[in-house]
Amino acid sequence: ARFGARHRAAASVMTVQRVSFLDFPWVLDYILATRFNCSLKQIRHAVCSIVLTLRTILSAAVELGILVSQDSDTIDGAISAKPFIDNMIHVITECLQNFPLCLDSEFFHSFLEPLPSHLRFLCGNFHPLTHMKFEDSAKEKAFEAQTRAITQALSELPSQCSNLEVYMGAQEPVLKQIQLIKEHLRAPLWMLMHDFRTLHREER
Repeated sequence: ARFGARHRAAASVMTVQRVSFLDFPWVLDYILATRFNCSLKQIRHAVCSIVLTLRTILSAAVELGILVSQDSDTIDGAISAKPFIDNMIHVITECLQNFPLCLDSEFFHSFLEPLPSHLRFLCGNFHPLTHMKFEDSAKEKAFEAQTRAITQALSELPSQCSNLEVYMGAQEPVLKQIQLIKEHLRAPLWMLMHDFRTLHREER
């Protein structure tokens, strides 16, 4: 009787939810995030710091692009700065794509390992901008404010990347466990999706 009561109690709290093939990867990430995110608190904080810094650079670069595009009265060839600004916007946009709900080992290596080269690329494209001047004092002031914001953000990125690397090293077993769970569950799902699509084509 005691076993039956426990079984009924367990059954009463269990819920079954139907999930479509297309939604399963997101639902899996949500379940894993619920299970593991407390353990990855420091890592998530480090990632958020880097993301916020990159977004600061992105926002300032967009403002610089607007200033350069709208200005017809510049000196030192400011309009030639547009390709450098576009390059910065492009590389940051790429960095900020495809964040999983639950971070895993594969994501961190794909996100962290290219960051030093991205940082060098950003610095290389930003440097020419620091030598430009606007004849209009208001635009010059706005331009300087955005370049200062980018300079500050770029100076913060190396230490933020180092912090993330340290936290990753400490939590590597957890990250690998999450990665293995995803791979173990996704492989059969992809096979099912392939079989389903094949069957659907044959029925047409």
